[in-house]
Amino acid sequence: NVPAFLSPQGLIDAFLRVSELLEGGGLLVVGTTANVRGGPTDQDKAVAPAGLTLIGRYSDWHLSPFTVDNPWSVSVYANQGKRAIPQGPDGVFILNRDIILDGTGTSD
Repeated sequence: NVPAFLSPQGLIDAFLRVSELLEGGGLLVVGTTANVRGGPTDQDKAVAPAGLTLIGRYSDWHLSPFTVDNPWSVSVYANQGKRAIPQGPDGVFILNRDIILDGTGTSD
């Protein structure tokens, strides 16, 4: 919920700093209340200068579909570049439904 406590410029600055720390294709996951300052609309505006791209938005940490009526949001942003395919479950593999890992940690 930190975005709700940042000014609009502070939110942009935070996304710029995080984008510098992420590797190519790295992911940033932000969970916050949806209809307040720093919510999804403000986040989407603030990521543009940082070069981050929204790749998914959910209504909760269980990845339920997001609608404008949801009080919460979990937004997933990707940094520019290509994300390396993990050699095993890495905590975000479920977010990329195009990559299915078999028992050896390789993609199909």
